[in-house]
Amino acid sequence: MLEPEIAASAALKATDEDIADLRRLCTEVEELYRDGKDTLKKDTELHAMIARSGKNRVVEEMVPLIA
Repeated sequence: MLEPEIAASAALKATDEDIADLRRLCTEVEELYRDGKDTLKKDTELHAMIARSGKNRVVEEMVPLIA
């Protein structure tokens, strides 16, 4: 329910550095998944980065709690 809006905000407000971090984390999650390893920690990091990229402190603090 919240994630599409969080992602939309990140798409509009992410800096070049945010985008580089998002790409790196996405690749890391994909590699863990392909290798059959636990993705939970890295996936949580990715979603927290998406929230951080949206530049909304409330959402940024909320996402790790949901995970």
